[in-house]
Amino acid sequence: AVSTPRRALLQTDFAPPPPVPNDAFSVSVGTLTELRAQMIEPKVLTIYLTADITLDSRELPAVEKQLRILGACGTDGLKRCTLDANRASRHVTVGATGELELHNLLVTNGKAVGRPWADGGAIFCYGKLTALRVTFSDNKANDEGSSNG
Repeated sequence: AVSTPRRALLQTDFAPPPPVPNDAFSVSVGTLTELRAQMIEPKVLTIYLTADITLDSRELPAVEKQLRILGACGTDGLKRCTLDANRASRHVTVGATGELELHNLLVTNGKAVGRPWADGGAIFCYGKLTALRVTFSDNKANDEGSSNG
């Protein structure tokens, strides 16, 4: 059976990012290679971006678990980080069992390409997506749901 992507999203600019916990389930990353590796690490539940990340021609690994990605850029760790898809792909797909929570990010320049997955310019979501202090900008989808946001 084929699932239909959900179109629900909680987005707000109100909540500050949570503090960086010191536990085995949280990691800090500053490169695309580190981000990709930690997203597929089964025990990692929270990823702190410490630098802006620009994707290559591939989207990030699909989220099939509960995962939080938090921007912690700047010398004080409070500046929003940019996640830039470089107009080459969407940023990420959230699978039916996935729960992705984004905080303190600018998600920009995503582009859904090719059928049958030509919607979801920034994020193609079957599961649950929460965005807090996240701006979606200049993302493009070819099929229904294109908002250019």
